[in-house]
Amino acid sequence: MTRGRPSMAARTPAPATVLGNLDLQRARVIPCAQIQVMDRHNPRGRYSKDQAFTDEGLQALAASIRERGVLQPVLLRLAADGRYELVAGERRFRAAQLAGLSGVPAIVEQVADADLLEYALIENLQREAMNPVDQTFGMLELLSQRTGHPLRDLPPYLNRLRNGTEADEHRVEETLQQVGGWTLLTFATRNVKFLSLNDAELEAVAAGRLTSTAAFELLPLGEHEERAALLDTTIREGWTAKEVRHQVKQLLQATDAPSEAKMLVDRVKTALTERRVGDLSAETRHQLAQLVEQMETLLSTQQEARAPRRGRRGKGEAPAS
Repeated sequence: MTRGRPSMAARTPAPATVLGNLDLQRARVIPCAQIQVMDRHNPRGRYSKDQAFTDEGLQALAASIRERGVLQPVLLRLAADGRYELVAGERRFRAAQLAGLSGVPAIVEQVADADLLEYALIENLQREAMNPVDQTFGMLELLSQRTGHPLRDLPPYLNRLRNGTEADEHRVEETLQQVGGWTLLTFATRNVKFLSLNDAELEAVAAGRLTSTAAFELLPLGEHEERAALLDTTIREGWTAKEVRHQVKQLLQATDAPSEAKMLVDRVKTALTERRVGDLSAETRHQLAQLVEQMETLLSTQQEARAPRRGRRGKGEAPAS
């Protein structure tokens, strides 16, 4: 059942086809003053703190443009005010302005609002590497637009497509391949995990300080109080995903220890009820009392052994000021 969104099957030509045919021979020069950059159109840095364009990168491209010109046209669409809106090629456009060009070669096409993000994603993935956070969230937003599913509902929806329990009427599998070279299996089982990472983890992955596979190994910790500390240690030590998995396993096992202790305490409480002890013979009560003394001695010994690690002072030692 459709959700009132345009079907992918109805759009022609495909953005990938249009971008693949940006030929200088079909282009005409459009004055830079007539071209406007749409707000939040570029997915680079849109979902992370990554900078969409670095000064160093733009200056290098501007130097190339001064020497050889703009080798590939930008893609525009006609705006309501008679000017043009930039659909693809923002980096080339900005570099051309830095190079002092008054106009840039451009091709004007009819591009629907619903297709803008797909054009921008393809342009960025083909021209210059995007960080995996921007890649994935850009693709998730595109799929949300196309299918009508909010982001939180996309993981189960993609799994239904993968398992064949729902028809792929929006051609999601084809779009994943065309836009980012993903398979449905990979995106549904791996990339959707980005939705479960917290802001600090996403920032670390986007900045290249943490691999996505290592970040995903933190997910079993959930709201564990040590999750943030383990993230910091992972980045500092440069741990692999396998090493993070080992640390997470140890943390979870340590977390389970208090529940085991509680079970033991509950067993003792259940066994030592006043009524059950009162029904015992004098000799048996004496044996039980000896066992309780042994238990108390054992616990006291363990407590004293741990005391130095809690900052216990020795005899005659003055407290710290």
